Amino acid sequence: MRVVLTRPRYHTFLIAPPLGMGYVSSYLRSRGHETLLLDALNLDLGSEEIVAECRRFGARIVGIYLLSPSSSLG
Repeated sequence: MRVVLTRPRYHTFLIAPPLGMGYVSSYLRSRGHETLLLDALNLDLGSEEIVAECRRFGARIVGIYLLSPSSSLG
């Protein structure tokens, strides 16, 4: 199965890569799944671009990485 793990773009000063996404991706790959890590925050991708990448990759599941304080993506 193909899985995309993404962190959406939001206003923050934190730009460190989300290690949790890497851990989840590694686990999924060890179980035979294909994964794509899509850090839309650092790549400056909007929602439409995230959706386009998910479709291009053929994702069946999309996981969204989000910290609780940033859950109001306004």
